[in-house]
Amino acid sequence: MSFVQLTANQYDVINQTISQMLQSGAYTAVTITLYNDAAGSHMAADNEGFIKDRVISSITHTDPHNDETGNPVNGSITLNFGDGSIIVCTDGVNEYYYQVGGIAYVPRTYGQPMN
Repeated sequence: MSFVQLTANQYDVINQTISQMLQSGAYTAVTITLYNDAAGSHMAADNEGFIKDRVISSITHTDPHNDETGNPVNGSITLNFGDGSIIVCTDGVNEYYYQVGGIAYVPRTYGQPMN
């Protein structure tokens, strides 16, 4: 299996995937697993440990642009996770590949049915 590289250009794709999953009603949350290679053989890690099935709280991006002095600034995607951790994936600096998953909605019944 080959994974898609997480870049600022992928923001619309991943954001649409997240929206579709949540709007489907089948998931209560969307998760992401990050890898350091396209084959998915090396899982990415941060201070919280491996980035495996982390719940995404929000995702934002910055398009590539020039700063006020004319220097190029790489695009980036920022992922905020449910555990409070944050990772910034900067194009040309960090190379991450991703897989999106979800936490399935499980309906619950409380008490006994009324007759």
